[in-house]
Amino acid sequence: MADSTIQNRVAKCEGGTTDIIVHEVKGPDTLQEIHHPFGGCYGGNTVNEQFVSFLDKIFGEDVVQHIRKNYPSEYFDLLSEFENKKTSFSGENSDDISVRLPLKWLTCFQEKTERSISEEVKKPTLKNKVSVRNDKMRIKHDVFLSFFEYSIKKVLEILEKLLKKPHIRNIDLLLAVGGYCESMFLINAIRQRFPKLNVIQPKDPSLAVLKGAVLYGFKSHTVSRLASHYC
Repeated sequence: MADSTIQNRVAKCEGGTTDIIVHEVKGPDTLQEIHHPFGGCYGGNTVNEQFVSFLDKIFGEDVVQHIRKNYPSEYFDLLSEFENKKTSFSGENSDDISVRLPLKWLTCFQEKTERSISEEVKKPTLKNKVSVRNDKMRIKHDVFLSFFEYSIKKVLEILEKLLKKPHIRNIDLLLAVGGYCESMFLINAIRQRFPKLNVIQPKDPSLAVLKGAVLYGFKSHTVSRLASHYC
């Protein structure tokens, strides 16, 4: 990796944003920034927002906001459950995705509407999209996939746009770091669109950014030069 002609990209996909930086390896422990951070608000939060919008359609916005305000623990328990499913979702099979519903979601809906959620999801607008049995909500594969559509589309667009820049050459490696890069669906989408790109997903993508910041604090000379912001 000491060849000065080799350029590598670092894609930092966090909850809020996706930023891509291009570095050139200048030596065993030295990098030069070829392109400054480039991206936008296409992080994992956009997937979560799509899921919350889906919950609004199922439970109603009033119920969702009531739970968020009065039972924040149960509200974030469901989002945490979704986060785990989002990370493990690869899109490679067509199985439904099962999400556990905290009890308060079921009881609050029934108290406010005098209906059961299992009956509510049988309405024409929700039929064949989701089902609820006991405390399990099963979301159809194509619906779950749709939560990612906007984010994945934008991430691939900015990668493609960056590759077309004349001074970006010989890119052969993408280091995917940040919380959103734990998503196998995102990683698979990048690998499928750019098959010649070696996409490396560290063991702990969410911690890699923090570790890198600490290491850079001790060895700031590692990056020999920063790119001009007009690139």
